[in-house]
Amino acid sequence: MPTIISLVQARGAIPILCTLIPRGAAGGAFQTKIDAINADILANYFGVFPVIDFAAALSVGGDRVTRDASLYTADGVHPNKPGCLKLYDRVTIDAPWLVYG
Repeated sequence: MPTIISLVQARGAIPILCTLIPRGAAGGAFQTKIDAINADILANYFGVFPVIDFAAALSVGGDRVTRDASLYTADGVHPNKPGCLKLYDRVTIDAPWLVYG
């Protein structure tokens, strides 16, 4: 992550970090890693940057862990159309300047 952030900054842009979407039980041990990465992002471990909380958008009650299966395709990994709309909604909440200027 620090390398990507540095590359973005080297181009004169402001990095925007996004939490990783939950995989739930399907993710197994990977979900534990996702939880740790998301905690670091939300705690500004990588620096103080804007954050879009996609994990909250696609989880039950915004808990960032419990995957809302109604927002995923049959593969359980990718957001479906309602899930994509939730992601868009989250961008308008966390980074409205990206949508509205």
